[in-house]
Amino acid sequence: MKKKRLYVLLAASIALNAGFIAAGAVQYVSRHHARHPDLGLAPQVRREFEANFREFRRELKPLRARLAYDRESMLDLVESSDPSADALQRQEKAILQDQQALIRLFASHLIRQKKLLTPEQQKAFFDHLKTHVAGRRERSGDGGKTH
Repeated sequence: MKKKRLYVLLAASIALNAGFIAAGAVQYVSRHHARHPDLGLAPQVRREFEANFREFRRELKPLRARLAYDRESMLDLVESSDPSADALQRQEKAILQDQQALIRLFASHLIRQKKLLTPEQQKAFFDHLKTHVAGRRERSGDGGKTH
């Protein structure tokens, strides 16, 4: 029983940490998306590009709030006098579902933006995002490596 509880607490810790990382990555990249380089967009394309970004931010807000709520609920469970393994596993599942929804939203947003861009603009846009993500990895000690 002691090993099972240790496993569940370890899984809870991983879920919480992964949630912080996923939310942070989406927030960080979306900030740099907002400050995209001059892509030479035609006025109509720029308006649509910016409208897509505003819509993404609008859809992102409740997901981030739900993820924060579920992480806090996990902490409350762990803090309680006798957290049950089932309750912790349910909360872990909720956090993982939130993370998956966040990643799906982010990927679909980037695909929508990509469709507005020429191949050259796509390259400049994604190079810009990758540069900022790689720079963050280097500052975090990961050395820019991907796993």
